[in-house]
Amino acid sequence: MCGAPAPRTSLPKTPSNNSRGKKVAKFTSSDRLLFTTAGDRLPSIVWCSGCRDGGKLVLCTICKCNAICSVCIEFGINDGVDNFKCPTCFMKESKNIPYPWKFQSCGAGRENWPKIDTSPLAIISIHLQGMTDSPSILTYHHLAPWLHGNLVLIDLMFNFDDPKNNFNSQMECMLHEFEEGQFKDWSRFLVIITTHSDPDTGFLHIAPGNTGSVPANELFAFIFQERFRNILQRQEKNKNILNLLSCGALSSLPSSRDAVKDLASEKLFDRVLCFSQPSFQPSFTHRFVMDLASNYFILDRINLIHILQEQQTLGAHTDVILFNPKTITTFHWTHPGARPMGNYTPDSIQCPACLLLKSTSPTSISQLPEGFNWCQGEDPTNGLERGAWISTVEAIVAKTSDDKMEVN
Repeated sequence: MCGAPAPRTSLPKTPSNNSRGKKVAKFTSSDRLLFTTAGDRLPSIVWCSGCRDGGKLVLCTICKCNAICSVCIEFGINDGVDNFKCPTCFMKESKNIPYPWKFQSCGAGRENWPKIDTSPLAIISIHLQGMTDSPSILTYHHLAPWLHGNLVLIDLMFNFDDPKNNFNSQMECMLHEFEEGQFKDWSRFLVIITTHSDPDTGFLHIAPGNTGSVPANELFAFIFQERFRNILQRQEKNKNILNLLSCGALSSLPSSRDAVKDLASEKLFDRVLCFSQPSFQPSFTHRFVMDLASNYFILDRINLIHILQEQQTLGAHTDVILFNPKTITTFHWTHPGARPMGNYTPDSIQCPACLLLKSTSPTSISQLPEGFNWCQGEDPTNGLERGAWISTVEAIVAKTSDDKMEVN
């Protein structure tokens, strides 16, 4: 998927940002929105926080989001179900006090009594024609057993070099569905944009075959028009994620990096993620994108390092760069042999003297790259074969008089 240089071109006319009010939209058969959803809509509490199954559930009266089923705890007639407290809430309030209810079975997952959120979630895949959107598709199928009809995958493919491309009309269809249609109350979004980036400029490709590119800020403005922004900002504290699956020039070259920073500062998304690899391959992100979505949207586990600790395949391929409104965090993978203290060295695969392959082990003393620190719970020996993660944080301090971001 390595991006190649593409000439600077222009985008088509931006669709109207005005709300249509009661205007009736007319769409042709070719304008139909491509989306996938299956199953019945689910209520907010469906799954047991213990066994992860359904059944007869008793809801916690404190957090009102965790529930335990009658198989995990055998609730009796006089067990105070009306005052039930889930283990998590009980331990916060009453440490070293016996739990009033007795468990009949242990949990069925790695997490102990997690919150299981089944609120509706929309996965919106926006991708260049000819590029696979497999991370979006796999994530949909990964989350479908939890969310059933509360999950939708929307496919928006673009080729702005083709006058017959119907991206604008499909975008209009999507906005209509979220404003007035079957998804009008939905307020959680995972947006995945997949395209090439020009290695020389950081511009994003808008047509296949390296025939056209535009600055990242122009493509972002074209996609995230006012009506789309209003939809993304439905929740006062949004939990949206934007994954930008593109080569490293997008996050490394100044103008494109500034465009991502500016987008993150608008708070349309809680997290904006980029990747540093110049020859980036989206297939390396499959597990990461799926794990991030399930932990973040279903289990409400928001600490990114806990997810990255199981992502050595991704780490060996690329750094992960997290843009927030106030900070930029770069996560870098380390390995005692392959990447000692996070330093790239060919010595781990080939002797620098005799050129034999895999004949030596690193013997020199390495130090962490400047500005990097070990992530929470990580150290040089932690993980051994899986490696460990380090990170560096840049603070976005303010906008200058030129209306540009400055980074410390």
